[in-house]
Amino acid sequence: GFDFVNVWAIESSTGYAYPQLIINLDPNLGEPSAVWDGTVADGFAVGTGSKDDPYLIQTAEELAFLAFSVADGNTYYDKYFKLENDIVLNNTSAKYWILNASKWTPIGSYENRFMGNFDGAGHTIRGLYIDTAEDYQGLFGYIISGTVTGVHIEEAYIAAGHYVGGVAGYNEDSAMSDCYNSGTVSGY
Repeated sequence: GFDFVNVWAIESSTGYAYPQLIINLDPNLGEPSAVWDGTVADGFAVGTGSKDDPYLIQTAEELAFLAFSVADGNTYYDKYFKLENDIVLNNTSAKYWILNASKWTPIGSYENRFMGNFDGAGHTIRGLYIDTAEDYQGLFGYIISGTVTGVHIEEAYIAAGHYVGGVAGYNEDSAMSDCYNSGTVSGY
């Protein structure tokens, strides 16, 4: 039978009452990743942030904690992070998914810049959604003197002001490698 609590949902606000998959069950992607509900974790469950013991980001809620913590003024200078799983920020399977999407707050801004080292480990972040007139938008809004590696953004929708990108809106003196975005990005 269908599990309409943990696996399937019927979204009728779009006018279509068809079941929609709400978790990622691809066996090649490791553990199933629940679709993010917009909540923020209380901290990182694993790691100290050192090079040998990085903060391990296992859920969308922990990724959101990083964004909100940087917005609060923590630059994470010389701290290390590693993404442990694919992350599903929004279910993009519905035709009009952006109508009910959870909005992403970028990791870093002009006022509060991210200065850490983020290893995406080749994992994918799906359904990144940003729609704002603000500048410095992307998974990372503003990164300075840090590194970002192995981050794959897919099925994103990002519309913002200036300095807009899928992985990073603005990169100042930071190394980026093995990263890509296959979603829509527009700025003015």
